[in-house]
Amino acid sequence: MNYQMTRLEQKIKEIYYELGIYLPHEIDPYHIANEYNVWIYFHDNVSEVYKRREGTEDLYSMYLDERLSLQEQWQDFCHEFGHVVEHVGNQDKLRKPFKKLQERQANNFMYHFAVPTFMLLNYELANYHGDGITFIIEKFNVTREFAFKRLEMFRRQLNQVQMDKQFMEIINNKKVINYCKNIEPKEVPVHAKDIVALAISRKLAKEGVSL
Repeated sequence: MNYQMTRLEQKIKEIYYELGIYLPHEIDPYHIANEYNVWIYFHDNVSEVYKRREGTEDLYSMYLDERLSLQEQWQDFCHEFGHVVEHVGNQDKLRKPFKKLQERQANNFMYHFAVPTFMLLNYELANYHGDGITFIIEKFNVTREFAFKRLEMFRRQLNQVQMDKQFMEIINNKKVINYCKNIEPKEVPVHAKDIVALAISRKLAKEGVSL
């Protein structure tokens, strides 16, 4: 399939390739965190990430909710890592609309980072429910609800690609009919030519141009 990745999908692929990660079983949050100067901690609260500056480097402290399952902690890691990669500054200082926007962006990043499109394209999924969901759960270590939503996103993208392909085929194969090529040009009436000539001469005279 000639799949054209989105900007985010391509960016995530580049991140994984730079980390030497190409297959699901190679994904290791601690390796990812180490390469991006992220220190991982666990606490009895919601997951969050903080940024600090030391010299010329940006350092991050990521606190994951210890009450969650391993799958949920990985999903939270992807969300918070989205803030590290996509956003700058302290979220607490942002106005509410911008904070909501960044949260939506981080959620979108989370789904694509936890289950990267470039890896999904390596597999032939029989369906996007049942066996497909089970496959994603086992391969990418995510929850059932997460796998279901990610596959729905992937299915919509594939459908859009197919629709775009069909549309381009229609456009490329459609005959263009020139309805004007067999129409004889009409002769302009003499009185119309005189009216146009008079209007031009008056305009030139007004502008001080003599013929």
